[in-house]
Amino acid sequence: MRLVDAQQMHQRHPDTFAVPDLVTLNTIRPGDCVKVAFEDLRERMWVLVTGNDAGTITGTLDNDPIGEGIVYGDTVTLEPRHVLDILRRTA
Repeated sequence: MRLVDAQQMHQRHPDTFAVPDLVTLNTIRPGDCVKVAFEDLRERMWVLVTGNDAGTITGTLDNDPIGEGIVYGDTVTLEPRHVLDILRRTA
């Protein structure tokens, strides 16, 4: 599955495509949810973060996609540049 580069989209369309700033992206931690866009499926979905190691974020899909090829609970690997939004875990 290919993910949309959210940072690149923001550079192209800064007034209509907001993304978290780089400082915030560097604070993603396990338990947070991050929104990513799947290019192949043309869907935006949440991923529950399970790890963040040296800029490689891993997690599990936290949505039921409409498209085929990925299902709820599948492992997703991404980079901070793919993140559209962050939902912080509550303490």
